[in-house]
Amino acid sequence: MRTVAVTTFGPKGWEQYGRRFIKTFARFWPREVTLFAYHEGQTWEDFADWRDDRIEFIDLIEASADLRAFLARHENSLVVKGRAQHPGGMAWKPKWIAEGYHFRFDAWKFCRKVFAIADAAERVKRLNGGGARLFWLDADIVTFRPVPETVFEALLPAGYDLSYLGRAPYHSECGFVGYRLPEALPFIRRFAATYATDAFMAMREWHDS
Repeated sequence: MRTVAVTTFGPKGWEQYGRRFIKTFARFWPREVTLFAYHEGQTWEDFADWRDDRIEFIDLIEASADLRAFLARHENSLVVKGRAQHPGGMAWKPKWIAEGYHFRFDAWKFCRKVFAIADAAERVKRLNGGGARLFWLDADIVTFRPVPETVFEALLPAGYDLSYLGRAPYHSECGFVGYRLPEALPFIRRFAATYATDAFMAMREWHDS
């Protein structure tokens, strides 16, 4: 079964942590794993030092019509950027109001991750045709030692279509998530539609977890 990893970062994220992510991925991940690295408007020259046939750099804004539409729709919205309280939503704590920001409502930021996963899943379906495991990795992850191929079956075993890092009663940690394809495609499409249709605005929190 093919294994594909996906991540995303903007120009600032590339400098802060993305470059290190790619460096340690290239060094320690199995040759059989493909990485879709989604960026935002950067040029090939930005990634010239990382020409690796396992890594495909993809412009997320160019690839995702849903993201382009979302950004155009909410460009001037402080609410969607987590910088102002939604009048009909969850009441903010005084601390959040004083700081003028809370990550739980920054759909502007988190939608990128979900749209990248959706595009990657559709891309794998088109390119692969058969079954595959798709793993989302936050771009601030650092790999310290060789990753054995056997770990992917352990993290997403037969009979399971999605795996994540649970930490009840807090919301899930979604810096590392596994999806079995094509079985998880309906979930991924519905996940992306939450942002594409602005359905997230009726939810208690707006982050990807």
